[in-house]
Amino acid sequence: MLKMDKKSARVPNQLLNIKYLPDSKRSARVFNQLFEIKFLPNSKRSMELSIPLLVLVTIVLVISALVVFNFNSRGVASKIGDYTLLDDMNIKEKQINFYINDIVENSISGILKGSDVKVQFIDNFNTELNTYKNGDEFYVKELGQLKSQVNSNNIKINGTKVSIVFRIEIGKEFSEKMTGVYSYEKEFYGFLS
Repeated sequence: MLKMDKKSARVPNQLLNIKYLPDSKRSARVFNQLFEIKFLPNSKRSMELSIPLLVLVTIVLVISALVVFNFNSRGVASKIGDYTLLDDMNIKEKQINFYINDIVENSISGILKGSDVKVQFIDNFNTELNTYKNGDEFYVKELGQLKSQVNSNNIKINGTKVSIVFRIEIGKEFSEKMTGVYSYEKEFYGFLS
């Protein structure tokens, strides 16, 4: 590839001219340089390597960006759909908690002093729960889970505080045959007057 004799050497593409320097022309500043390297002017047919490399990298970058955006745009729609599922469940949970708080407060306010608090609370709760029915169905279907959980073992009395813990499951079905189930336990309480 590189032909070299004592007088000069040329690289085949003629971009460099390398000359062997005699001792008298060596520079002391460049650590006894033995060869002199000069860049020759480019021919009209040749070009620098950086231009095609820049074009190639730009094309690869644009294509990869388009591919990534194409695949990620499909995932965004499903994430937004998941958000609506969670949002619907949170709204449903707040609605159910509102109704249960109302039922518990009304059940406790109807308790007479001097009688068994747990028995009266159970009777008042079942009566109040039936007011949230339209025929055989509850206005909010999750309220149907409460009747089986109201018993004297779940009711706690601490001074004037009467509390009960309910375990509630909220389910939501979508047209895509996807079902989400959210289950939680919460303590509801009120105070005897």
